[in-house]
Amino acid sequence: MKNQRLILILALTGALAFTGCISSTKTEYTDEERTSVAFESPKAEADFHAALDRRKGAPGRYERPEERTTVCLILVNVSRRKITSGPNHDFNQNVHLCDTDRNNVISEREAQAFLENSPAAPNRPAPDTATKIN
Repeated sequence: MKNQRLILILALTGALAFTGCISSTKTEYTDEERTSVAFESPKAEADFHAALDRRKGAPGRYERPEERTTVCLILVNVSRRKITSGPNHDFNQNVHLCDTDRNNVISEREAQAFLENSPAAPNRPAPDTATKIN
């Protein structure tokens, strides 16, 4: 009886001692080529970039796609891998939203509408108007 109790205590202690995880995390950034875009005027370019600045970190903005892979065993977490897109993906997504006629030229009207409809990031006041270029 005493031996069985000792074996049970050792088995439970061993099970608790060898339960755990060894993990590694790897983040990979993939980037795509930036979309070639022209601006109708310097004001259109300034408005577009002002909208980009305003959109950074704003709620509801386009989130970068992520791919996560986790391989886990009982005693060892073999690896954790995360793949996310780079900054050119955000730029391309915003060009696609702003260039409504899809001619790869952002007009003053498109840039102004994009700026007016861009949500402001939290804890960051939205500018009243875009940067004016004379």
